[in-house]
Amino acid sequence: MKNLALTAVQKETLSPFQIKVYEACMQIPNGKVATYKGIADAIHCRSSQAVGQALKRNPYNGANPSVPCHRVIKSDLSVGGFAGSYDNLNKKKLILEEEGVVFVVDVKGSMHCNIIGFVAILASHLPTAPR
Repeated sequence: MKNLALTAVQKETLSPFQIKVYEACMQIPNGKVATYKGIADAIHCRSSQAVGQALKRNPYNGANPSVPCHRVIKSDLSVGGFAGSYDNLNKKKLILEEEGVVFVVDVKGSMHCNIIGFVAILASHLPTAPR
């Protein structure tokens, strides 16, 4: 189980909700993906959009992200946004492919993550974050 290592300054700037979302993302193994809804369900939140907004503001998303928000996809297994924009979809797809996630193209020509790369995030595996 991975906990988010926070400095005092970061603890003041991140909400308890953001901490829960980021710690849930840290449970997604390399080469696997989870959905925004899966993260929301795991942290007992009713809004996958709220999860997306927290990930949009991920301060740990750099060249070697400690919070791998790129591993979170839409419920239809399409890629979804990345780094606050849909313009970065190819970058997100490339990172996921480098980690071993396989994409398939359906009969309509839409690209989706292969279901084999999907992992469920279970609330029982998450650290307890402050409320």
